[in-house]
Amino acid sequence: MVRQVGAGCSASRRHLRREIAEGLAVVIGDPLLRVNTIFGGLANFVLTGYQAVLIVYLVRVVGLSPGLAGAALALSALGGVLGALVARRVAARIGTARTVLASKLGLAPFGLLIPLADRGPGLAAFLLGSIVLVGGIVAGNVVWSGFVQSYYPAEILGRVSTSVQFFNYGAIPAGAVAAGEMASHLGVRPTLWIMLAGLVLSSWVLLLGPLRRLRDLPSRS
Repeated sequence: MVRQVGAGCSASRRHLRREIAEGLAVVIGDPLLRVNTIFGGLANFVLTGYQAVLIVYLVRVVGLSPGLAGAALALSALGGVLGALVARRVAARIGTARTVLASKLGLAPFGLLIPLADRGPGLAAFLLGSIVLVGGIVAGNVVWSGFVQSYYPAEILGRVSTSVQFFNYGAIPAGAVAAGEMASHLGVRPTLWIMLAGLVLSSWVLLLGPLRRLRDLPSRS
């Protein structure tokens, strides 16, 4: 019985390794998927870093009360709702590939308004930058996720998604640690500048693939 269980575990591990290898092969071999995965890892790194110091920035640097800082964050989250609502309509009008590129590359510079925030009227810079940035990220993700789910066959979709998320989620803790270290040495506002400028720069990775030449993302015939 012990041998049978051991043999079964060994076969399961071999099967798992084969599935991981198949998923990675698709990600590496598909130019669209490869470039977006690289961008996703870079974007998660800088966005997590930005979010890791955001509360400290609003309360200690900008000088908001905890309640007002929470209200500002709640308002900025509206960008995600708006992005999800308009994503399909924009894609139908200008094309799915152009929507992804405009959302992730074209709207990323609005994040540079966030480090300009101050109390009073200066808080508008934070709200505008946050709402547009979050809306762009969500809109791009909605369109891209729909493409991935419809384009790749069901038998490999799970393997592809797992491979992509390995890189995307793997960058999250690294971004938080890096931002914490930078904030402790450079200050919170300079850290925000670095992280959000990093988002703008990382979005240019999308131009390295075929996305810039497409109106619509490909469909499976």
